[in-house]
Amino acid sequence: MKKRHVLLVGDYGHRDFADAAGWLSHHCRLARRHSVDAALSWLHDERSPDVMVFAQSRPGQLSQREIERLHAVSPLSRLVALLGSWCEGETRTGRPWHGLLRIYWHQWRPRMSIELLEAAVSGYCVLGMHRTATASEQYERLAESVFPQRQGLVAIHTQTFQMYEALSDACDQGGLATVWIPPASPARSSGAAAAIWDGISADSYEIGLLEEVVEQHRPAPVIALMDFVRGNDRDRALAAGASFAVAKPFLTNELLWQLDQAIGEAGHQSAVSHAA
Repeated sequence: MKKRHVLLVGDYGHRDFADAAGWLSHHCRLARRHSVDAALSWLHDERSPDVMVFAQSRPGQLSQREIERLHAVSPLSRLVALLGSWCEGETRTGRPWHGLLRIYWHQWRPRMSIELLEAAVSGYCVLGMHRTATASEQYERLAESVFPQRQGLVAIHTQTFQMYEALSDACDQGGLATVWIPPASPARSSGAAAAIWDGISADSYEIGLLEEVVEQHRPAPVIALMDFVRGNDRDRALAAGASFAVAKPFLTNELLWQLDQAIGEAGHQSAVSHAA
């Protein structure tokens, strides 16, 4: 598959964006420019990129006017906002950019894998929509995407049956069976292909619970769900053994993408260890 041409502009050196910048460097033909003036100079010398990504770790680093200056030079480029943790309340209390696909740092891998890689095959691409498409219209397009399909059992560790039902419905769309394991339950699930741990934060108590779930299901991968994920929270969850840390609310196709990746990687590692 031909690699997309991407221009990355702004505060891409921030720690929140290390994974996104690395992903873009691996999967795309990537150019990076810190300032709008440098990006404009690059655009005058190069052909228009397929996508322009604007990295902002906190509100106000780039203005709507600066984004429009770049888009005027490259009007066919699709526009993406790569946003840090401090931008998560911007849609309620600030003045967010208009006409861009908003993606937070912790959503990057699943969202852009779907947008730039799989959508090229399926055709269900939000980036292909008009800039005036609302968030609701974007979510409707995402709901039409083709979900990755796998077989296997997912053990769901959550406090309420209502949350279990929601997660079970999501897994069902990916072909996965589920079992509910409520807190303090003596039940154990053997042979699970993966597990989902539904938590709230990454404080010491909850990380301890996550570690117990990881140990219970080892070597099967565990997806950690949390209400609000900052960089340190993600790092603590991964250090506890989780394969991915997912912020709530999440999109079904993104959760299934992460389950698909985690189960696939676990299967590959198992095959390698048996071969050795």
